[in-house]
Amino acid sequence: MIVSVHNLHLSYGLKKVLDNVSFSFTEESKIGIIGLNGQGKSSLLKVIAEIEVPDSGFITKPQDIKIAYLPQIPNFSEHITIDEYIKKVCRENKALKDFEIIGLLNKFSLKDHNLFIDELSGGMQKCLSMAVSFSGKSDCLLLDEPTNHLDNEMILWLEKYLIRYKGSILMVTHDRYFLERITNVMYELDRGKITVYKGNYQDYLEQKALNLELEKNRLHKLRQLYKQELEWMRKGVEARRTKKKDRIERFQALASMNLKETDEKLDLINMKSYLGKQTIEFKNVTYGYNNRILASECSFYLNRFDRLCLVGDNGCGKSTLFNLILNNLKPLSGEIIIGPTVKIGYFKQVIPKADENMLVIDYIKEVASTLKTVNGYITASELLERFLFDSNAQYSKINTLSGGERRRLELLRVLMSAPNVLLLDEPTNDLDIYTLEILENFLDEFAGACIIISHDRYFIDKVNTRIMYFKDQKIVESILDIHQVLELINQKNEVKEVKNTFKKEVKKIKLSYFEKQEWDNIEEELEDLTNKIAQIDENIALNSSNYVKVMELHDEKMKLDKLLEAKLERYEYLEYIVKQGG
Repeated sequence: MIVSVHNLHLSYGLKKVLDNVSFSFTEESKIGIIGLNGQGKSSLLKVIAEIEVPDSGFITKPQDIKIAYLPQIPNFSEHITIDEYIKKVCRENKALKDFEIIGLLNKFSLKDHNLFIDELSGGMQKCLSMAVSFSGKSDCLLLDEPTNHLDNEMILWLEKYLIRYKGSILMVTHDRYFLERITNVMYELDRGKITVYKGNYQDYLEQKALNLELEKNRLHKLRQLYKQELEWMRKGVEARRTKKKDRIERFQALASMNLKETDEKLDLINMKSYLGKQTIEFKNVTYGYNNRILASECSFYLNRFDRLCLVGDNGCGKSTLFNLILNNLKPLSGEIIIGPTVKIGYFKQVIPKADENMLVIDYIKEVASTLKTVNGYITASELLERFLFDSNAQYSKINTLSGGERRRLELLRVLMSAPNVLLLDEPTNDLDIYTLEILENFLDEFAGACIIISHDRYFIDKVNTRIMYFKDQKIVESILDIHQVLELINQKNEVKEVKNTFKKEVKKIKLSYFEKQEWDNIEEELEDLTNKIAQIDENIALNSSNYVKVMELHDEKMKLDKLLEAKLERYEYLEYIVKQGG
């Protein structure tokens, strides 16, 4: 299988995102695509997935290739249940099997299929989108920020899945551990052009550093040559007449070249905002909602220069803790003390709604027109420049920004308020790697305290001074590194550990005669069970006024659900052996 991209051009208005882009990949390719926000990474995936049409250029690929696309933000606007949505996508795509989607959802602990998809959390919507994208047999996966909104357990599952995946992968992600462990090729998209680096993320960093050093030396030599030629040109017309014509042409060529550094700089400013000794303290705090305890008897003190990272699965209470600090919620018991000099900047996981027709610079000036820093004052326009919003971008409307640029703008708006305590809720979502590196450096120098919620292991590794994790309604401080902490969080009970051990041994097992017969029929049995459960759901709806009948149907459904779950586990076991060549 070879997929080739030929001379792609794509523009949005005056902004050129793909400029004569060409490359090819095979089933062995595991490609990581990186670049600044707004450079066209998501657009490239959409063009390959035939969701977007380029201005010019074309793609050649085998007729029978099956491509699965996972969008950055799933579009779940319909008010229908998960069950209804699964039936709908299976009707539209006959290659998808409803039992495979259901099996993956069960694996993702998303078992209540009567929930409405437009009311699901970001993490649950991502899991549903993944279940649909990964079901069926695909030859190529196009993944746009696949780890966004996923908790640590799901991220580790996804990482293992992609390592085992037999097919090509093109992946836009800011997760540098993903890029390190999964990719064998890196594409850097910059100003509409693609530079190819062989190897994983570490190999890319090494090659990029070497290229930058060579470029720096090249530019230095060109600048020296330019000065010499300029001096010669300034000697006057008579002197030039005696010189060769090609030397004049060489000067003109040098003059037309851009001799500035090729890498743009994105600087974060160290704000000047005094923070006293008393910051934030929790004393025996218990909190939760809807009769559910999220954390009990929680106590901790935030030191003045802490980079405190909170780790735990989705729904364990991390963002709720932020709402307690912001006084949006009250604890069930205990005391929360906020110091008198604390000035909080809150970078939300979900971008707040804004007037889409507002100019970028006006959105920042709503907070402040100038910012006091350790080096004096800086204007909103100057700060935007440092965040790679040039004069044209500053006077463009918010609705023209990419998702990553919008996140970067929101981070700038938070910093414009000159906080001395930062609450960062999943700050790495949708930000490009370059911006993340600058943010990491900024947090190194920030003269204040931070509490950070993140599932980005690389980011946590670089910035944390303390790690606290959520488990079993407790918040525990750990001296371990993030990888060891995740192992603690994801520890399974003894039954599951035995099961995992057993799975490792099945590599040597082959299907028996009866197991082969079982494998031949199991998909039909799964489909039959799924249809029976769906029929019971319809009967429950028809008999909603008959309590006795509904309870009978409910009991019957519970039995079938258990049978389906057992059958799905059996399916996974047999499939595992078949894939090993058994």
